[in-house]
Amino acid sequence: MGTRTQSPAYHRLPRPARGGAQRGSLLRGPAPRRRGAAGTFSESGVWGDPTLATREKGRLIVEGLVAALLEDVESLRRAPLPSAGPTAGAAPSRAAVPGVAAGHRSCSPGDERTVREVGDALTLAWHNADALRLALLWSADGDMVHPDGMTERGRDTIRTNRVALFTRPEYRGSRHSVTVGNVRCVTPDTAVADGKWELRGVSDGSGNALPPFEGLLTLVMGRSGSGWTIEAYRYTMKPAAARMPMLLKRPGFTGGF
Repeated sequence: MGTRTQSPAYHRLPRPARGGAQRGSLLRGPAPRRRGAAGTFSESGVWGDPTLATREKGRLIVEGLVAALLEDVESLRRAPLPSAGPTAGAAPSRAAVPGVAAGHRSCSPGDERTVREVGDALTLAWHNADALRLALLWSADGDMVHPDGMTERGRDTIRTNRVALFTRPEYRGSRHSVTVGNVRCVTPDTAVADGKWELRGVSDGSGNALPPFEGLLTLVMGRSGSGWTIEAYRYTMKPAAARMPMLLKRPGFTGGF
């Protein structure tokens, strides 16, 4: 019998390095990136003994980190916006601006932030061709009135029309961005938001790319038990060299404005 030898590949495998914490211990406190700073420093970026790692331990750590991150994000979302201190040449207060009534209602920082996020949510839903998530931004009987006067009334109609639209080659891969600007709460549960929109990546019936479409929009938002939703969506369209493809039955996203 010959002497058993280990393969060369085995000798090339590095031994797992132990980190800054003791064997079997957990990292507590900050994890500095510089030696000598407060907390537990690790030259290799590993804490504890990696040979003791298991799939279950990793799962618990990742779930704990994700839960902590989500909690921080939610706390930040609900936190009031910081107030800027007085600076030289600062703009006059709202009550001092000519033409703006002193009794003008303003949104709470959290409500204004939530209303603005509707633009991002609509942009993302269109990007993902997610007709259901897009339609859920409207209330059950909310509507959208197009510049040609046609109206999509109700969340179900908006969803059905977007399902059909996203399957069309003319709109497949298109990008619809919505940016919310001014927000005003006329009552504690009603807000009006102005902004702009842009639609890119639309083609004609022959597959030729059309120039971008853009315009201004106004949203009337209402607060309900499920949060802020769109009650009314109105928009204008800047003159364009091409006309949008007319695809869906009326009322709907008909194009040809």
